[in-house]
Amino acid sequence: MLSEVLEDAASVGAEDAKLDRLCANLADGLHAMAQPLTILRSALAAAPSADGAGRARYLTISGEQIERLCGLFERIQDLVISSQNAADCLPFDLAQLLSLLLKDQRAAIKGAGVQLSVAIEDNLRSVVGDTARTEQAVLAALDIAAGTASKGDVIEVLVASRNGFAELAVSNDRAHGKALNSTQRLSLSLAAANIQSQHGQLEWADDPFRVSLALPLQGVSPEQLHTPAPGTEIGASNLLTGVSAVRNRSTVQ
Repeated sequence: MLSEVLEDAASVGAEDAKLDRLCANLADGLHAMAQPLTILRSALAAAPSADGAGRARYLTISGEQIERLCGLFERIQDLVISSQNAADCLPFDLAQLLSLLLKDQRAAIKGAGVQLSVAIEDNLRSVVGDTARTEQAVLAALDIAAGTASKGDVIEVLVASRNGFAELAVSNDRAHGKALNSTQRLSLSLAAANIQSQHGQLEWADDPFRVSLALPLQGVSPEQLHTPAPGTEIGASNLLTGVSAVRNRSTVQ
């Protein structure tokens, strides 16, 4: 009887924590919408009295802010969807998904004069998770890493297994002093919600920029899982500690 009461209490506590995270993320999203709304209101108010060139400039500014608002609103919607709908967890190959996503990133990264270093553990087992939600999280990490990188930087992507999880880290150790904007932070909050909905974990730091996500390996029972301790250092420097079977490293200039 006591054990059932304790289990019920733990479940309620977990749901309360989940709701608190959702409310905090939604509040951040609404706060992020304030700036583009303010710019849009000012541009629309100034456009009627401007000359032809000025009116065109204000319309361009308005269009840019509307696109920005649409992106923020879409992420807020996805946060609600992620909280309301269970993840569709099935076995899939995380290394293969990463390889597919990197195909679209390599040209842009190379064109910006940034190097991409990729290391994937040989014979990495499949993970159990939601492919679509994982794809969103990985793309968010890669897009932000590319967006905050400067010419000559190296974006390092590492995948390895540890403690019953497959871990993927994206980092740029030279990206110092570049605070993430509100849209990027909201994207990472959505990524964290999507990974957590799959019994995984995602953490990030912005100076230097690092994202680390972990998903359970296929065939590992819940009793065997050792969730990475929250608050530990994130990224490539500690991800592969003790892992000797990393191969398939490639670098793109």
